[in-house]
Amino acid sequence: MTPILPELPSPVEGSAQFASMIETSRRQPQPLGSPNNNDSNPPAFQPNSKLLEWRSLSASLGFVPLVSQVHTNFPRDLKHLDQTSSREVHKIAVIYVGDTQEDRASILANTVASPQFDAFVGELGWEIKVTQNAQINIIPVGRGHEGYTGGLPVETRAPYYADAESEAIFHVSTWLNGDVQQKWKHIGNDEVHVVWTENYRKVYTRETIATKFCDVLIVLEHVGDKMVRVRVDTASALEFGPLFDGALVTMSELSQLVRLTVINASRAYRMARVEHSRPLRHREEVFCNEALGHMRPMALAQSINHLYVPTI
Repeated sequence: MTPILPELPSPVEGSAQFASMIETSRRQPQPLGSPNNNDSNPPAFQPNSKLLEWRSLSASLGFVPLVSQVHTNFPRDLKHLDQTSSREVHKIAVIYVGDTQEDRASILANTVASPQFDAFVGELGWEIKVTQNAQINIIPVGRGHEGYTGGLPVETRAPYYADAESEAIFHVSTWLNGDVQQKWKHIGNDEVHVVWTENYRKVYTRETIATKFCDVLIVLEHVGDKMVRVRVDTASALEFGPLFDGALVTMSELSQLVRLTVINASRAYRMARVEHSRPLRHREEVFCNEALGHMRPMALAQSINHLYVPTI
């Protein structure tokens, strides 16, 4: 026997009264926060249709359920997603070795370098300075630009480069603040090292400044006044370019070729790791694992009811 269901009231009943109340209402949405007289603030939102006014009124009266129920971890997860870069980020160590310097203490103690080294570093990227609010101010782009800091502390200068696919910041040994140990905290953790040596009596090797994180070592040695010899040493089998071991490069082209080579070297090192994910793929993983974790499956009719139909 088929059970007889009670007759439910029509959802349309009472809608005429609500529509009449909305049409005669002069209520306007109020801006959030304390009001002020600053003309630079955007004007308050003005609804331009009855649907928007209906939605605002029903939500303010509490007729729309779950309108303000947000998971407590959602702002933190959203901030993590915003901080996940959509471009590759690279940090490169650039070390200056003066004449007669053969150990880490004397090399990292340098605060000044030769004019040739300064010219080389100046063409690696834009000179930036990490500010108090963790922003990077790029001179050619303008103040307030936010970019990759590479873990540098406040009030530190560094060359910075960015394009559509990647960001690179260079930890220059003569530009870093602090003593030898403080400089070593940044340079010792970099995966790619570029060494400009002016010590012609002893060849620079990995043992000169030993670290387990230097997977790619690029040494630049002068050959005359306008040429530089490039030595490339990798801890594992990696393929990158355009510079290669034994290449001779003019000073006018050195900075651009070194910058391109170290970015490709850093990319090749990361691509060789099994757990590595490309930037956009990593953002997708963060979004799926964190942001989507707060979403719950809901039937279409129920979602429409929560959005448009007030419940009393």
